[in-house]
This record gives sequence, structure tokens and C-alpha cells, in this order.
Amino acid sequence: MTYYPATPTASVMTPQARFTLCFCIAVLLTGPFGLVIGPVLSRLLRRRAERLHPLAAAQAQQRNAGHFNVGQIWAITACGIMGLIGALIMLPTVFFVLLGMFGSAS
Repeated sequence: MTYYPATPTASVMTPQARFTLCFCIAVLLTGPFGLVIGPVLSRLLRRRAERLHPLAAAQAQQRNAGHFNVGQIWAITACGIMGLIGALIMLPTVFFVLLGMFGSAS
């Protein structure tokens, strides 16, 4: 009798693919806040995949090449630059909000 190892029923993304997708979508939807939301969301989704599909998550970790491919690097760079430009644009707004909150109202 031949034994075949169990194949995972769920397809789990590799950590680099998950990070790229979460980071880019978060930056595109939330602007500069996505620079923080993307990595946090990626980590939450990784933990969820490990909890719900431990075998598939372990196999995705083994498929992991250990580095980002060229397309992922371009996507992360483009979205990161867009997020930084958004943060620079919001910088004067933060100044005026703080001035309005703590400025002298005489």
C-alpha cells in the first residue's frame, strides 16, 4: 500500500506575497497611514493562517524563497514613495491642527 502525504486543502500565501499585498492595498486605500497598517495587517493575517491552516502555512513558509522578487520590490517601492509623499503633504495640516488646539485664543 502506498502512502501519500496529506495535501493542504487551503492555499496559503508566502509571507513575502502576503506582506506585499497587504502593504500595497493599505497604502492605496488609507494613504500614509498604510505605512503602519500594512505591516500590522500582514502579521495579523499570517497568525490567522497559522491558526486556521497550520499545515498549509508551514508549507507556504517552506516555499518561501527568503527574499522579495523584483516585481514585489517595485510594488513596495512605488507604494512606499506614494505613502511618504502623502505624509509630507499632511505635515502642514498636523501643524495647523496643533496650532488650533493649543494656540492662544485671545
